Amino acid sequence: MNPLIIYLEPKSGLSEVKRELKKIPCDIICLKYMKYPDVYKVALRTVKSHSEYTHIVWVQNDIIFNKEAFFKLCKGIKSIEGSILGASMNIDLSHHGLKKCAYTTEPFLFNETNGFIDKDPPYRDKGLDRGIIPIFHNGGVFICTREFYLRFPLRGFKETGYNADLVHGIEINANQEKYYLDTSIHLKHLRYQGKMQVGKKPIEVEFIEF
Repeated sequence: MNPLIIYLEPKSGLSEVKRELKKIPCDIICLKYMKYPDVYKVALRTVKSHSEYTHIVWVQNDIIFNKEAFFKLCKGIKSIEGSILGASMNIDLSHHGLKKCAYTTEPFLFNETNGFIDKDPPYRDKGLDRGIIPIFHNGGVFICTREFYLRFPLRGFKETGYNADLVHGIEINANQEKYYLDTSIHLKHLRYQGKMQVGKKPIEVEFIEF
């Protein structure tokens, strides 16, 4: 296995996230200060141009992804019959957000103009450690084979690029593929933390070689 971490970095001020990432024994490509959906297009070009990697580990900007979680995902992806495995995280740092994990098990509908109909999808209560389970969609962090990502890249809703994780789940399930989640991995989601730098700092692709 030769994974590559793709890390989206639209914000500054999240030093703990970057510090933990750099401890992971894996090459990392940081996509800095890019707007939606451009960042997803750059990510796809990056994956296409690096055939030496067997797996893609996707990490959103405000999630503390550590070495332990990395090894669990690498081990877990080998044990499932599907090609994608996610890690759970809290929705945000509010009292409500800490009690729920940001993944769904049931599909729900999209509205053509306003994105998904339910403002808050039916997220799962935190603490339900049930090993590796099938899910509908997951936000934030996942590992998949390179071939799988080329088939199902993150793209977002229409031309806006928003709700990319949800659109990803819809496309995967619509093609009868299986999306799994390791409920034993709980990552800290620093939602609403950091300072947005998209449009303020020049875009950059940073390669961090292990």
